[in-house]
Amino acid sequence: MASTAKFSPPEQFEEYRIVRPLGGGAMGQVFLAHDTLLDRPVAIKFIANLDEAVQQLELRERFFIEARAIARLQHPNVVLIYRVGELQGRPYLVSEFVRGESLDRMAKPLTWSRVHRIGIGLSRGLAAAHRRGVLHRDIKPANAMLTHEGEVKILDFGLAKLLDQAQSLRFSDPHMPIPEIPATAFSATSAGPDPAAEAQSEIPDAVASGLAKTMLGAGSAADVPALAATLASSAGRRLQREGGPAFSGTTPAVIIGRELSGSRDAARGTGGRTGQTTLPLVADGSLDATMLPSRQTPATPPLTARTPVVVPSMISAERASASLTHIGDVLGSPLYMAPEIWRGEPATRQADIYSLGTVLYELCAGRAPHEGVPLPELPLRVQDHDARPLAEMAPDADPRFCAIVDRCLRRNPAERFESGDALRAALEQLSGSATVHSLPEGNPYRGLLAFEAQHRDLFFGRAADISAIVDRLRSESLIILAGNSGVGKSSLVRAGVLPQVEAGALGPTHTITIVPGKRPIAALASALAHTLDLEEGKVSRDLEEDPQALGRALRQRNRQGSTPRCLLLFIDQLEELLTLSEAAGRFGEVLSALLAYAPDIRVISTVRSDFLSRLVTVPGIGPEVARALHLISPLSSDALREVITQPALAMGYAFESAALVESLVSASSQSDGSLPLLQFTLSLLWESRDPERRIIPAAALAAIGGVGGALARHADTVYERLLPKQRAAARRILGQLITVEGTRARQRRDELIGNSLTLSGHALALAHADARDDSIAALDALTAGRIVAVRVDESGEGSAYEIAHESLLASWGSLRVWLAEDAHLRALRQRLTQAASDWERLGRTRELLWRRRQLDEALALSTEILPQREARFLRASRGAMRMRRIVGVLTVAAVPLVLMLLYVAATLRARETLNSRIREHAEEARTALASARERVARSESLRQSAYHAFDERKQAEGERLWDQMRAAQGEVQQLFRRASGSAEAAFLIDSRRRDMRQLVGTILFEQAVTAERDLSQAQRDDLLQRLGLYDTDGSFRHRLEAPATVDIDSEPQGAKVTLTPIDAAFALQAERSYTLGTTPIRRAKLTPGVYLLSLSQSGRSDVRYPVRLERGESLNLRIYVPLPSQIPPGFVYIPAGRFLFGSTADDDSRRVFFSHVPQHKLWTDSYLIARYETTFGEWLRFLRALPPDERQRRMPRTGNMGASGSLQLSQGKDGVFEFAEQPSDQLYRAREGQLIHYPGRSKLADQDWLKMPVTAITSDDAHAYISWLSSSGQLPGARLCSDPEWERVARGADGRPYPHGKRLTSDDANFDQTYGQAPLAIGLDEVGSHPASRSVFGVDDLVGNAYEWVTNSVSQRAYTLRGGAFYYDALTAHLDSRHEPEPGLRNFTAGLRVCVSIKSPP
Repeated sequence: MASTAKFSPPEQFEEYRIVRPLGGGAMGQVFLAHDTLLDRPVAIKFIANLDEAVQQLELRERFFIEARAIARLQHPNVVLIYRVGELQGRPYLVSEFVRGESLDRMAKPLTWSRVHRIGIGLSRGLAAAHRRGVLHRDIKPANAMLTHEGEVKILDFGLAKLLDQAQSLRFSDPHMPIPEIPATAFSATSAGPDPAAEAQSEIPDAVASGLAKTMLGAGSAADVPALAATLASSAGRRLQREGGPAFSGTTPAVIIGRELSGSRDAARGTGGRTGQTTLPLVADGSLDATMLPSRQTPATPPLTARTPVVVPSMISAERASASLTHIGDVLGSPLYMAPEIWRGEPATRQADIYSLGTVLYELCAGRAPHEGVPLPELPLRVQDHDARPLAEMAPDADPRFCAIVDRCLRRNPAERFESGDALRAALEQLSGSATVHSLPEGNPYRGLLAFEAQHRDLFFGRAADISAIVDRLRSESLIILAGNSGVGKSSLVRAGVLPQVEAGALGPTHTITIVPGKRPIAALASALAHTLDLEEGKVSRDLEEDPQALGRALRQRNRQGSTPRCLLLFIDQLEELLTLSEAAGRFGEVLSALLAYAPDIRVISTVRSDFLSRLVTVPGIGPEVARALHLISPLSSDALREVITQPALAMGYAFESAALVESLVSASSQSDGSLPLLQFTLSLLWESRDPERRIIPAAALAAIGGVGGALARHADTVYERLLPKQRAAARRILGQLITVEGTRARQRRDELIGNSLTLSGHALALAHADARDDSIAALDALTAGRIVAVRVDESGEGSAYEIAHESLLASWGSLRVWLAEDAHLRALRQRLTQAASDWERLGRTRELLWRRRQLDEALALSTEILPQREARFLRASRGAMRMRRIVGVLTVAAVPLVLMLLYVAATLRARETLNSRIREHAEEARTALASARERVARSESLRQSAYHAFDERKQAEGERLWDQMRAAQGEVQQLFRRASGSAEAAFLIDSRRRDMRQLVGTILFEQAVTAERDLSQAQRDDLLQRLGLYDTDGSFRHRLEAPATVDIDSEPQGAKVTLTPIDAAFALQAERSYTLGTTPIRRAKLTPGVYLLSLSQSGRSDVRYPVRLERGESLNLRIYVPLPSQIPPGFVYIPAGRFLFGSTADDDSRRVFFSHVPQHKLWTDSYLIARYETTFGEWLRFLRALPPDERQRRMPRTGNMGASGSLQLSQGKDGVFEFAEQPSDQLYRAREGQLIHYPGRSKLADQDWLKMPVTAITSDDAHAYISWLSSSGQLPGARLCSDPEWERVARGADGRPYPHGKRLTSDDANFDQTYGQAPLAIGLDEVGSHPASRSVFGVDDLVGNAYEWVTNSVSQRAYTLRGGAFYYDALTAHLDSRHEPEPGLRNFTAGLRVCVSIKSPP
């Protein structure tokens, strides 16, 4: 049981200094501490020390896994967990220190308005948890706190459950004490016979059966019906009257989650003593129900309906991906448990809703819905009777609020709110009438334009979306709104979300809005500089060169003053990164860096859903898309009615008839993206309103051609009003505003009306003036007719024009025809724009000018007016072509020497000016490069020192050195960026300078090598792509691909060596295999990469030797080829060699989740390893060789049979062993020679348990087994594998995440997805059932099925578990992942694999 002795932690540990105790209880003690690193108060909870028996459970491991997962849940209404760890054998949690009062200590009832505010906070916290797939399972007033600032916070997500369920799991062992069930928990207190009490105390059949199972245990299933009948009968009632075991009445098989004690010695055969009550035992250790003693005064406090209980046996924890807790029983406090939980059904989000509704009911009414009901009657009362309506209990409460609470308490889960988000939205709608702002003058409908903040009171239909998005912004740094074109994404943010944020929904917040356009970084820099009063040039440079530094500066700036300020960045039309921008990747990296280094920044963006597949490829943004995605659906019919009628009502008008409204709804709901057409139609209808009757007449709809024809008809009218030349100009302008991909483009006014023609001459100059006037008239007409919209360009370059809405592209037939006819011209124009942009960006170098063929194509644009940049580019291209012709003619005609000398003199003067600039840039580049090389040397020294510390198991020292290395890396990257920027500037001045080309190449090459050393593959690939532009002679490529020189020798010599390449996806390229030769092999030249060397020799065992060859290295391999007699059956020989050990995950994930060191090269000597994990059949041979007492100790067992996560091996009197496991809902049993059948499987349904990996053993059991193998002579030298040995077998020579490649799919191994998480399908498989995940050495089952005990080579703990198991997900099976449990852990998924030492010749 949990230790009752108080724990005194050291005054300081890690970065925490203990200030004073705050309180304590059965679950542990809480201390106020000071975080000296971040200078903040924190609360540290030390979990109660668990006795030896509980330590043998999987509790600690599950505690850490769940706590780390919940720590990722960050929301203002959830108490934050900063850290989890263990100190002196005690797990601890570090959380934010909250000053306030828990809800259970508040005087009740509260006013309904106050309860409403509390409910909004609770539902927001619960909604955030549900979005992350986390269920609370024990919401009650004691688990919520109201801070001194008036903010409510939810406590103990999942953690109380883990600790309380340990108390129930404790009784899974027949040698453990039998718990006392307090007599005072029973409702019948009269000692004499009382018919009324008898009737009231009758035990329902299902409840009696559950109690019987708990009393008898898993080994006596046949006796359960008889005992259940006894309990349910009059004899059972007599037992209760006469002092039999008090029935808690809480559920089928309810165990009270509190301190329960007893005598181990008595439990072993002489009777179990609990308090003053002696419970007689039968021979097998179960309770004898016919010999129950009289009732005594209990030693423990009486049970109440508020006491947490655990529901085990036939109730299994939900295993769906929505739940983070997969093992154990369902926890709850009786008064707050949903009906379905009492029935033994899995916990769901609706069960949390029920519990939260009960809390709100109690706060408002002063008592919980079923408070006062005797505890034995509570399960049936909750399941069969509705709660009394809240309006009757709190008549002063708003009926709408009462209806919301009553809906939470519906007995049918389907009738409740489906999630925390749905409940939050309903409560927020009652927050009082919104602030009324002055309505904008003019048309209340926006036509094709987006709603803006000033139209907030005219924006309808999206209330639920607005509140959901605002709530997500409270806890998430990036949200991407995706939806079809025309669904109203921009309006939703501009008129819905941003006004709420500016009104204080997120606290003090700056808001910035940008549209990416062609230059997204410039747009962001301009917006940041303007809003935060910073110098724009500096912001732009920081964004380009060091966005992390800018992020830190923004964080510091926002936190200055008394109130921290958040920064909300709205990026509208994010798809422009893909259609217009020239720097999508860089912008993504900048955005990612700002979010990482400035936690006060929030980003919300909109994107068309058809661009999502391309958006995921953008660096920085792509990996976050799935997590940040928020889909915007088309409006429902009811929402459309709001959109149609409410703006008119706000202006004092109504539609003439309901039929008119319904016709508009019907026309708008027939297709996606019809919202702009509806708005446009409504704007025209508004123009036809009747001011006298204050109505919008029905006849007006027919007059404008209905919803479908209104826009096209209007656009044609605008176009037809133009003069013929103006129509041609309008057609050209519209074409320029549409990309080749069919999306909207944005251009400045001068780009649309043009400043020059592609041809020159006096006549053309006159034509140019006329054409310019026509373009101006056309653009103004399109703008006035709302076909084209004008907006401020965020890059600070004036106004920009764009098509008013994409719906025009689909609904205006004339435009579609023009686009089809002019497709080739638009493609040519886009190519010209890109070429001109590159030409100017790279210093107008002559090499980028167009040649004759391209200029001939450009003649098609000769009658068009082009922007200045494109016109300059074409003029320069034609001028260069003419110059080439002249030079050719002059050369042939022997041009007078004087002309040549004049030309040379002018050229020399210009050249000297350019050379001076080149020298300045080159000197800057060389200085930065020299500094970068010095920092690289320091960084590499720190890296090697850190590796050495890690290899010596000095983890704290290694992490300290690693952090210093990371800081040095940042300096290196900044210096390299400065060097490459200066060198490229020099090169662009004169691209013919080979020395400048060489300088740029050298910098990029060294930067790529540094990235390669840092295992930054994406950065390396990007640098090599840039390097290719400068590596014209291939010299750098040759250095990067410098072959490795390899000498291969074997002992004995004469082995045939076959080489098979391994590709970047870690797959063997068998079709590219070839024979390298016979050993000894000298100075073989091999391309850098990963290979499998296969050695074969007559009379010897084949050897597999994976090797990773680095660029230009010289490697001498000496490989021992063993005799077959040296390799026992079922084992694989692993030759001595090097490999990559550790994790490549980011440092936070590596330290907290994977518990591993940074990946680096390591060496292992030769050894043998079992091809498969040790099986139950092999374990039985071990058990039969042991004395009876030790055999019992080494018997695999864990959990309470009848509860999920349990396994037990037992031996009958006939000597035959019986296997029992309950991985989820179903209990499976089989004797030797019998198969286990999984009814929920469509494949591998029948399994021989003797061939399954043995599990539910401790590390001590594993040691006993291998010691027996070695001492008995069966396997001399047997031992547990070490961390590096296990990882080398799993990885080969490279850093692969899984033994067979990059991904783990459901058919590759036995993990939680293999059988679809079906409760009747999960469980152990026979070893070798999943050869798809076989390692490069030919070893099976290194991921999934069963964890494997190995000796710890990373920290000071003795053992670790590797490889994941059938119960856990693919991430847990990742080869980076390590788990360091207590040595006494007895987890029902933990087994072992045997290694054997072998001595090979030197």
